[in-house]
Amino acid sequence: MKSLIIDSDPADGKLLQEVLEVLGECRTFNNGNEAIAAVKEALEAGAPFELITLEVVLSDMDGTKALFEIRDMEEEWGTGEEEKAVIVMVTAIADRATITTAFSQGAMITLLSRLTKRG
Repeated sequence: MKSLIIDSDPADGKLLQEVLEVLGECRTFNNGNEAIAAVKEALEAGAPFELITLEVVLSDMDGTKALFEIRDMEEEWGTGEEEKAVIVMVTAIADRATITTAFSQGAMITLLSRLTKRG
């Protein structure tokens, strides 16, 4: 399975990568713009990501904005519903608007505090 992790915290991204890379290719980005460029590159190459974990709060953009951009690119490339990436939004913020937006774009949402220990 080809996976993409988009998480602004390098430690959390590394932890997720350790889990997912046993399933296949896994790339990690710490900001939305670089990750969106990677999604576009993968679509152009005919080898799209099958799983994307996407943090809701990124350093350079809102995670829901990245979600919309990814779904728009999939539409532009004619990706069928069954071939679209499974997107799991990762957040510690449980606001209704974010959850509703994620669901409306076919994403799942996972509520977590932090993945790594602090202090």
